[in-house]
Amino acid sequence: MASGPKLLWAGLNIGSDDLPTRLNSLRYPFELLRVLSLTWLFSGLRSKAIEA
Repeated sequence: MASGPKLLWAGLNIGSDDLPTRLNSLRYPFELLRVLSLTWLFSGLRSKAIEA
């Protein structure tokens, strides 16, 4: 399996337990981190990959 689908799967299924849990390690809300990661992942798709 190529790394692209693996990254998308990981981004879609990310949970708060996947992030560091040290005190003060999360400076932003989890929802914001999830949206940013999904935006970054989907912006890297080629237009033909989206159509397929």
